[in-house]
Amino acid sequence: MKAGGRDHAGIQMGASPVFVGSGTNRNGAAKGHARMRRSAHARARRTTYLLGHLAAQNLRWASAMYADGRRRGQSAATAYRRIARSLLRILNALVRDQQPHDDDRYVTALKAKGVPWA
Repeated sequence: MKAGGRDHAGIQMGASPVFVGSGTNRNGAAKGHARMRRSAHARARRTTYLLGHLAAQNLRWASAMYADGRRRGQSAATAYRRIARSLLRILNALVRDQQPHDDDRYVTALKAKGVPWA
């Protein structure tokens, strides 16, 4: 992965999960599970958690993403990291494209991609 890639910030901040295990069961379900990336600096992981928590409190799409994660059985911390990863991708796009962010346009794009919680 190149240093300026889309997920580079998520990896450095501990927002991108690590999948532990491989293969599938007879019913097709994955044998492993996703867990927190522990190779990231502890302060970065705490910042990621806080970023996701604050976004879930203040942004409609982030609170919908949080509710979806909790409904699917994710812990609060995992849901917050998921939100933070999305925010880091948005920030990367802001820097790359030099365009202001529009929440309504973002939610419309999510709906167009078939994201059920959008």
